[in-house]
Amino acid sequence: MFGFPASGTQLIVFTVFSFLAILLCYDKWNRRRYETLTNELNGPPEYPIIGSCLEGIGDHYEKIMFYGDLFNYGLFKCWFGSYLSVFITKPEDLQIILNSSKALNKGYVYKMATKLLGEGLVTTPVDKWKIHRRLMNPLFKYDIIKEKFFPIFQEKSKVLVQKIQKGVDNTQPIDILDCISSVTLSTVCQTTMDYNLDTQTDMGFKMGAIKGVELVINRVSKVWLYPDIIYNLYIKLFGYGNIYKIVRKLPRHIIEKKKNDYVNKFSKINTTDTDVNDGQSECFKGLVETLLDSNKAEERVTDEDIMGHVMTMVGAGFETTSLTASFCFLMLAIYPDIQVSHHLKKFDIKRSLKHDIFRIKFTTKFIAYWVTVMNLLLWNKRIS
Repeated sequence: MFGFPASGTQLIVFTVFSFLAILLCYDKWNRRRYETLTNELNGPPEYPIIGSCLEGIGDHYEKIMFYGDLFNYGLFKCWFGSYLSVFITKPEDLQIILNSSKALNKGYVYKMATKLLGEGLVTTPVDKWKIHRRLMNPLFKYDIIKEKFFPIFQEKSKVLVQKIQKGVDNTQPIDILDCISSVTLSTVCQTTMDYNLDTQTDMGFKMGAIKGVELVINRVSKVWLYPDIIYNLYIKLFGYGNIYKIVRKLPRHIIEKKKNDYVNKFSKINTTDTDVNDGQSECFKGLVETLLDSNKAEERVTDEDIMGHVMTMVGAGFETTSLTASFCFLMLAIYPDIQVSHHLKKFDIKRSLKHDIFRIKFTTKFIAYWVTVMNLLLWNKRIS
């Protein structure tokens, strides 16, 4: 080597050091812009190539809370390998980002969630997201929420109260998240999918979704799992691949059922003299029917797109709503004076339910406040 004889060991050492030097230069080059912008931000210790991923060893949630407290819950940065994450705790800062048209691109965390959720509204690229969001907007119009969704919310709320009451009557501790998640999953399916889960099994979806989210968060905190080839070997080696199969059973069943209903509906219409549009305007269409209609209008929504949207709507909707409701129940238990305020407002709430759900100002502010305080969306990331 360089004119001198070299042993096999020397060649291996030289190759390894050369590779590390190239990797270090590549990492430094990729970081240069972000290091300049975030130079004054606090953050956990960081190292070349691996960033702050040593902090991912152990309970990553506790680590995030520790650094949040250490930095007085202000802005702080964290390097996951060569990827920069900035943790935001103030609502006014988050509002600037969410309202910016230049911050619509999804961060790398969303790409890691694609294996679980597919390409739905949460994970799909911006160009496709704009088109599909426009197609799905009619499903969440004010009139639809008020006339179709809200009666279901009332019905499921009564079911949740009955579940909790059983635990109270038995004077035994109850898992509030388990109670809420079951009702929430049924609610999401019946509202967005027009699918009644009460008489059906969830096919292991609830536990699969919870385990799937844990896998995503686990991967985010461990830089060595970022390459797809390594992560695929990891889930196969430890038997986690079955989770991704289980979590798709319920969405696939819903899609197949809705497709069959959709075909049968138009088959019957086409065998009669009735105009296709007659009586259809008043008929509620769930997510699958809405996407199938857009496909008919040559919007080119593929089966993979429909699966991604159903997975996202059911999975992400049920998981985030369950957590939000659980934290609200927890806060009501911790702060009895808030319970009293809710009790005093109950007559006003009952009166509001008959007219307008959005007039329940006290409850709405309570939920919004604790979602902000508990910072449930720790992993919500955007890149510019």
